[in-house]
Amino acid sequence: MEQLGGVATAEAEEVPRPEAKPDMTADCGVKKKKKGQHGRGDRTTKEDVYERFRQVAAGHQAAAPAIHLYCPWDGHKFVRDETSCPECSTPRGTTNGKAPWRKVLYEDQPYEDNYTHKPTFLIGMITNANKREYDTVMLIIDSAAVTAQISIIALFILMFIAIYNESVSLQLTLAGEALLLIAGFVLRRMIDPRFTEKYLLRGVRSLVVLVCTLFGLSPVLKTLVESVSNDTIWALTIFFFVLHLAFADYSYLQGNAERMSAPVSLNAAIFASVLLGSRLSGSMQVFTLLCFAVLIFALFPMIRHHVKRKSLRLHLWLTWGMVAIVTVCLFNVYPLVAYAYTSTIVFTTFICPMWLKWMQRYKYEINGPWDEAVPAVENRSDLQSS
Repeated sequence: MEQLGGVATAEAEEVPRPEAKPDMTADCGVKKKKKGQHGRGDRTTKEDVYERFRQVAAGHQAAAPAIHLYCPWDGHKFVRDETSCPECSTPRGTTNGKAPWRKVLYEDQPYEDNYTHKPTFLIGMITNANKREYDTVMLIIDSAAVTAQISIIALFILMFIAIYNESVSLQLTLAGEALLLIAGFVLRRMIDPRFTEKYLLRGVRSLVVLVCTLFGLSPVLKTLVESVSNDTIWALTIFFFVLHLAFADYSYLQGNAERMSAPVSLNAAIFASVLLGSRLSGSMQVFTLLCFAVLIFALFPMIRHHVKRKSLRLHLWLTWGMVAIVTVCLFNVYPLVAYAYTSTIVFTTFICPMWLKWMQRYKYEINGPWDEAVPAVENRSDLQSS
């Protein structure tokens, strides 16, 4: 029995023991819990083990992102310790397995057509590039052109009232217009060296033709809109005078342009003069009024243009002289209209410039590389030759 017991013991020792199964939960980072240590809800389930396996597999499959060697915006070559581009401050970042994005159109890139490179998209943005800082005093001085236009219209209306009420003599009025015309020619000759005798003779010839035409057409112009009611005439006159103010060539009146280009403004003023002339009683009165209209609406702006280019002080004296004359005449005729005129002059000359200056703080203009390119042409002959 002892021998049998010894043999049984030896056979039992020779039988290989089964290999221990690897603890998969330990490799997957799942903490093994002892049986019975916690409650049923704290046990590790198969789903937890499988989820950990998936995370580990996904971590091994993901490729390590490559670091940018060159700046995708300006091509700067990074050194080892640089974390951003020293030229455009773009973060170095990683490529995530793709080639770095470049701002070029002549090669294919592994990016969408509407791809936006966020670190460099707003680098080229410029705000208020064309913003102009205004000076209040210069704005008030520049508003003198508008003030003069308003005063000219008021002066013409005063002349119409005087002729309509027969408060002035037509002979004296025509003589005064002739003196103003001669004074204008003399002043133009003094301040404009280009106004030679050749231009003077040409201007006199054109003026004679115009005066003769107006004298012959005065009876026709008087009866042209005679059948229209007075209310319609007053409304149309106001409309055309507002049109004259809106479309006046203020650039020419400020001395910035060489030629006056305001056909709409001039035609509106002349047509308003014809409308008012139809309310007069005689052809000679119509002729006098239309001659005054041509004098202040067509010829006087040329004098103002050259006066402004010659002397700013003389331009201001001329403007405020007209304002004073109109104000005194209106107070003698219609005080209520004089108050309205004075309020309009103050609003146009002082309040509007300060209002424009105040609104400039809210101007916000954005420009950048996304705008359309504007070619810079130094000489127009380059375009014509090409």
